[in-house]
Amino acid sequence: MDILIVDDNAVNRFVLRRQLEAEGHHVQEAKTGHAAIGAAMDTPFDAILTDLGMPGMDGLDATRAIRASGGPCSDVRIVLVTAHSIENDDAACRAAGVDAVITKPVLRANLLVGLHGGPDRPPAPPQDAPAPLLDLPVLDSLHAVLSPDRLRDVLAGFRDEGDALLRDRQSLAGLSAARAAHSAHHLAGAAATLGARALHQRLEHAVARLLADGETDVSEALAGARRLWLDTLSALERMD
Repeated sequence: MDILIVDDNAVNRFVLRRQLEAEGHHVQEAKTGHAAIGAAMDTPFDAILTDLGMPGMDGLDATRAIRASGGPCSDVRIVLVTAHSIENDDAACRAAGVDAVITKPVLRANLLVGLHGGPDRPPAPPQDAPAPLLDLPVLDSLHAVLSPDRLRDVLAGFRDEGDALLRDRQSLAGLSAARAAHSAHHLAGAAATLGARALHQRLEHAVARLLADGETDVSEALAGARRLWLDTLSALERMD
């Protein structure tokens, strides 16, 4: 299949691309919803996998525009990919024209269901359920599709992104709640892709808090994620 991946996060695009190429598919990438619309007007893709939470134009808005365009992709299968259960509104997805929703981390079985159809998406675990530091099946799947050097590159990008936000309190100085929520949302998606489940859960809660109250103290909202950050890095490096 010819497949378009839409995601503003380079880690997520890279990992998803490698998973799809391992299945024999041809992949093109777009970094924004607007770029996805342009690509969908130019190329008759067989399927589109789009992230939900992107700046400027999210995955639902991009889906609506592609469906309404009358272009070569107006009727293709569109799969929404998200790491954020607070965004998983099935009614809104159906109304936008989404065919399926799959949740990060994207394991092979879920990817195949998303692309080809199958049973309904399983319910998400309760938000307050404890999450493991690392999800070992996710890491096993990454080792299966990425060479050791490529995996190290992915982890290095993840480390750099997380350090910029979470390494110390100074990194948060001057950040508005809205900007911090955007950065934490971005990092949470990468954490989910890499199987860093506890960090993903903590960041997701911080995003919800920051978006709910723009006056929330950014450092306080991300304190729990900062504490998890170094533990997560150490655990990932031991698995490398």
